[in-house]
Amino acid sequence: MSDSESLSRLNTRLLLESSRTFLEARDPHFIARNIALVVMGKFMISRAAVAVKQEIATGESDGGTVGDGGYKVLFIRGASTYSEGEFLPGESVSLCFQSILEESSSTKNQPQIFKEGQIQHVCFRIGSESDALGILILGLSDSQNRLTEETSDWIEQICNLGAVALKNGLLIQELKEVNRELDRKVVDLKTLFDVAKEFNSLLSRDQISSLFKYTLMGQLLMNKAFLAVKKEKGFKVVTSIGLRRSPTQEEMTQLSATQTIQKETPLLQELGLHLCMKIDQENIVLVGLGPKLNHQEYSEADLQLVESITNLTLLSTEKTYLLDEMIEKKRMAEELSIARTIQQGLIPRDIPSFDSVDTALLNIPSREVGGDYVDIAQSPDGNLIFAIADVSGKGVPAALLMANLQAMLHVLLPVEISLSEAVERINNLLVQHTPE
Repeated sequence: MSDSESLSRLNTRLLLESSRTFLEARDPHFIARNIALVVMGKFMISRAAVAVKQEIATGESDGGTVGDGGYKVLFIRGASTYSEGEFLPGESVSLCFQSILEESSSTKNQPQIFKEGQIQHVCFRIGSESDALGILILGLSDSQNRLTEETSDWIEQICNLGAVALKNGLLIQELKEVNRELDRKVVDLKTLFDVAKEFNSLLSRDQISSLFKYTLMGQLLMNKAFLAVKKEKGFKVVTSIGLRRSPTQEEMTQLSATQTIQKETPLLQELGLHLCMKIDQENIVLVGLGPKLNHQEYSEADLQLVESITNLTLLSTEKTYLLDEMIEKKRMAEELSIARTIQQGLIPRDIPSFDSVDTALLNIPSREVGGDYVDIAQSPDGNLIFAIADVSGKGVPAALLMANLQAMLHVLLPVEISLSEAVERINNLLVQHTPE
């Protein structure tokens, strides 16, 4: 077997091994690294770099040509101005990107060459012209031979194999990211479900405030927050934790008048907060959040979770006020029922009977208690006294005056005074002790 045949078989075998490695790989960084290392190892090259389109690197590829947007360096070896993981703007990537762009009429992945000092750079496109993922840059010293056409073709095949694997890896990476996001939403929904059950079981506003604080701390990994609601008389801080001081009315008004989410403002920094959310409901609600302990930014999902927990807190708090109101109404109803029983007891049941007069009375108040008074009693001299009164107004105030009048009448009944004198005394007492 001739040397050329052996070399051809070796190249083919290396392509097959590389293809198997690429297809089994799932990490775009691993694939980019192997594209460069395979070529470096075969041709004894000490400088190489692989950069991919920024949207490709972040899993948001929509095709297009090299040069759209910026690039991210996934692998670099040897001296260079750039470092691994660095994002490069499209207009400053290197002359090789521009040369590939200018060759839009060619469908073949011709290597593009430019020189920088003593280093000759050879650039290959990773992927087709219509669906380019990135570029492979090889640095050749003057002592190294220029790549032959056969060598360029072999490198082109490696780049094409790597492009397929890179595309698959990015799709798998995107699916994993989607699955992680779905898992996150499932966890958030389960958290909201559990927290909602917990909120519904609480009747104390202090316990509701504590649950709000500790839920935020546990879910978002932060230890500073406040919740304020705007009422008729201004903002009221419902709960807070870890703040350097509570925000004033003027500061909360300032926060509610500006953007819904504020970052790095002097006021928030003074309070030790990272951002403030304004939730527009029937009453404006402000939620201030401190920085996360893991130094990450708040995501859109985090803010949605905060809004949901805030709504649960406000609903539960409102429920406690309604419950207090219901208990108070029930207590008042019980007291009015007792007052009605007492007032009915003030109306005589055993009416004195006389042969010359038929007597009867009936009193039905329009409310639980009222100011109507009717009485029949016998004086010490044997006369029958009828008393009928209608106190101005209704309800409890009128009932109190009615009870006062009944007491005065029965106190004066055994006293031997004339009816006109008794009425005069009752009138004087009522004038002295009743407001106008």
